[in-house]
Amino acid sequence: MIAPASALALLSLSLMGCARQLVCEPPPPVNSDSIWHASGGPPRFVSDSTVPQDSIVVVVLDSVHGKPVIGAGARFLPAATLGARADSTGRMALPLPAGERAVLEVGALGFMRRRDTLELRDLQHRRMEVTLAYPTGGDIDVVVCRR
Repeated sequence: MIAPASALALLSLSLMGCARQLVCEPPPPVNSDSIWHASGGPPRFVSDSTVPQDSIVVVVLDSVHGKPVIGAGARFLPAATLGARADSTGRMALPLPAGERAVLEVGALGFMRRRDTLELRDLQHRRMEVTLAYPTGGDIDVVVCRR
């Protein structure tokens, strides 16, 4: 029979041995304008005379099927609150912020968030179509471990 102190020492040694073989890497940070390279390409702009001059209309599609993402959200950064939610067609409208450039963040539960830097003067009477990619974890940060 092994004494309790010896058993505890053996258990801790075996756990330390396993821990040395396991390498965990945190998820990479999302950089502005970088995520679309791997997830469906840059935003697409379509002429649309129904879009008011002081607004932007965003249509959100999934990157695999090209279908609308219902309930997707968008906001101009660094806003702390949600700007708008997509309807059943994946469409939403946001008022344009002041200034010449702005970063638009678009995301949905189960999809990877994306950020695009926009030249606001180029958005007049144009609709913006963006695609969201299916990640492994959605809005959850995933730690990848390998042996």
